[in-house]
Amino acid sequence: MYALQWHQQCESSSSPAPQPLSASQLSTLTPDEHHTYALAVRALVQGRTIWTPHLDLVTDNLTSAERWNRQRGCGAKTIAALSGENGVGKSTIVRQWAREKYLEWTATLTPRSREGLPVITSSDNNDANFVPIVWVNLYSAAQIRDLNAQLLNFFGLPEDGNKVVKDASPIRNQTYRVTRACQRHHTRLVIIDDIHLLKASEKQGRQVLDHVKHLNTELGDLGITMVLVGANLEHGELYADPQISARLDAQNLGPMPFRTKREVIQWQEILADKEEELRDYLPNIHFGILHMDQGKYLWARTQGYLGDLTTLIAGATYQAILDQSLTLSKEHFETVRLSSRAETYFVKTDDKDKR
Repeated sequence: MYALQWHQQCESSSSPAPQPLSASQLSTLTPDEHHTYALAVRALVQGRTIWTPHLDLVTDNLTSAERWNRQRGCGAKTIAALSGENGVGKSTIVRQWAREKYLEWTATLTPRSREGLPVITSSDNNDANFVPIVWVNLYSAAQIRDLNAQLLNFFGLPEDGNKVVKDASPIRNQTYRVTRACQRHHTRLVIIDDIHLLKASEKQGRQVLDHVKHLNTELGDLGITMVLVGANLEHGELYADPQISARLDAQNLGPMPFRTKREVIQWQEILADKEEELRDYLPNIHFGILHMDQGKYLWARTQGYLGDLTTLIAGATYQAILDQSLTLSKEHFETVRLSSRAETYFVKTDDKDKR
């Protein structure tokens, strides 16, 4: 990921929603047109993130941490962190939040570089590309040099550049260059995704953790907030470090539970909202087909993982358009393949029920 790529992703508008077609209109299409339409509707449904009150709380807390850090004085700032199981949607949620922040912060900047990046003028009257958000997808077993190199690459800077401090080590000079780039480009957020891949538990683990703390202090002096996103962080070395944990504003994201009456109602509310969204493209669905008729089955198929739920509903909608029934049935859902995790767990549960 680099700044221009991130900018283009943030500013790219979604494809227009396909015009809803009735059963009689579908019957006039050629097979290729019919299939193209079904694919377009599936893409539309797949691209709509399922939002819950808990996700509102997560993003509100991220916003509060960033605002508070910018208002405070110099020094290490609060580190925002989001943990959860693999596949629960952490990166998707943070990316959507960060995109909204980017568009908010760049909305009024009309000067643009040749590449299209927003330009900001510093107090010394020097112009620079405005890069308020840095996003890094961490490499496996990443060490200090790897993290620094990815941060520099986001700004389009080489891993090994001119020395900032004559007698400093290569890694220390890297770090100086990272903070200088953040200062020059008025960065506000540094988001490190897959932080659990940081090599923090072996021989060089202590140095890596110390580097994260040092980086947070250096960035904190510039009013920058670090956001760490990763799997099961609460069980790793990062959260166990006393200095890091003292700075953490940690949140957890999990699948939707389905045990208590309140949890069942919350799940049904999500499905009822999706049912309304689908009505334009599936006019033959009846009220309650998702949240009443298929609610328990849909949870069993997905175990409450909203990404799998989105894929399941999108795939079933695709099948309902192809067969022109324009409604949903259990048979439509059964044709959809989900993640290996979802399929494995569902088979075990299904076998147990049969016994």
